Amino acid sequence: MPSKMLTMGVSPTTFVLERVNAKIVVDAITVDNTLGAQDAILTVQDSFTPSASAGVLLPVPVVVNRLGINEAMGGCDIWPPVGIPTKDLEIIGNLLITIATPDGGCRVTVAYHDE
Repeated sequence: MPSKMLTMGVSPTTFVLERVNAKIVVDAITVDNTLGAQDAILTVQDSFTPSASAGVLLPVPVVVNRLGINEAMGGCDIWPPVGIPTKDLEIIGNLLITIATPDGGCRVTVAYHDE
């Protein structure tokens, strides 16, 4: 299972690019805000352009919020929480994560696989 760690110094941050004929399934997200300057308010987003065959001649890019994560300054947590069953987080386009206030001290690691 691949994973990618990036700092949240810019927003949005692209973690994984869209897969052709596949979706991205997020297995885990680790938010390490131990060096952060403030609380991290994150949103996992799915960014894609619908097909023209969907009845729209000139489709426009769409961004859908899939998950919100709040991590206190100095904290480090993993999604999904241990012992709590959750539905799979599926991304059909680009996997983006936004942060309310960009902070290079906040590090996010995303583990994922393609289906």
